[in-house]
Amino acid sequence: MLIREKDNSFVEWTDNREVDRGTYEKVNTSSYRIKSNKQSFELILNDDNSFEIAINKLNDGNPIVMKNTTTDDYRISFGKWDDVDEYKSLLE
Repeated sequence: MLIREKDNSFVEWTDNREVDRGTYEKVNTSSYRIKSNKQSFELILNDDNSFEIAINKLNDGNPIVMKNTTTDDYRISFGKWDDVDEYKSLLE
């Protein structure tokens, strides 16, 4: 997941496929509300800047720990995939 402070936007990837994008708003120093056409949820940062995200159709619905690997603000392109809709359906 890429979070861009500059325009309060995010991009979410699953297995290098872009599955969602939208906006976020800061609720407090460690909490953010994520919003898109597909989902709306609250993201809470842990003390080490990691956070947990749960996607019901992945990891048996158990939270996946996302670790902050960089604070660089740049978009990443993973190439073109012909099965992106299959990955997007995981968010439904």
